[in-house]
Amino acid sequence: MDRLRRFMGLSPANRWLLIQACLILLLVVVLTRLLPFSALRSLLARVSRADRATRERRPHSVETLVWATKTASRYLLVTSCLKRALLVYILLWRNGHSANLRIGVTLDEEKRGFAAHAWVENEGKVVVGKGAGISRYKVIYSQGGS
Repeated sequence: MDRLRRFMGLSPANRWLLIQACLILLLVVVLTRLLPFSALRSLLARVSRADRATRERRPHSVETLVWATKTASRYLLVTSCLKRALLVYILLWRNGHSANLRIGVTLDEEKRGFAAHAWVENEGKVVVGKGAGISRYKVIYSQGGS
């Protein structure tokens, strides 16, 4: 009940943004389970090639889009950094902001294997995925730009 009360207390624009974020996140979850990464890469390339003039004109700030990403992830119990990064990447592009999706790997000596991490940058600043010590990751995939 408390979540519903908080949701209803949001502005209509933020309520609609949160609904969109949840729907896109559900789609991302399904697509990451069903499609190989090469197919996801093609979809991301299409998103980032979209003509800037046809995209929305920054109706939401970067901070608001990051809030929607984190809130939708909490509501839907999505903990994967890749899924959160894909969501904020899509939201940023749809709202006319630059975005760069990065995926990196590092050697995890504790587990005797590799660890991977995904994050998104906007204008050179990490907006999602910054808490994992990203400086230790070697970027193996980058998509987007301005």
